[in-house]
Amino acid sequence: MKRLIVLGAGTAGTMAVNKLRHRLLPQGWSITMVDQDDTHHYQPGYLFVPFGGYTPEELVKPRRKFWPDDVELIVSGIDVVLPEENLVTLTDG
Repeated sequence: MKRLIVLGAGTAGTMAVNKLRHRLLPQGWSITMVDQDDTHHYQPGYLFVPFGGYTPEELVKPRRKFWPDDVELIVSGIDVVLPEENLVTLTDG
């Protein structure tokens, strides 16, 4: 099984996973995302909080909501990336 690791579950990482999973998963790939937390803050929405457009609670959602169940999430910081060794070391070991 081949493995794709996406470092960062922000907007770019989430878009990449959602586009690539349809092409890769049927062909023997596993996809894992790594991010330091599982909380997505919709930052543009914070501009509207002072005017009553949103409450802060409405702008925070679990990141897990934005990609399919067959994509694994590892919640950890990233310590070292060694591309020539095909290795990522996480802060929690």
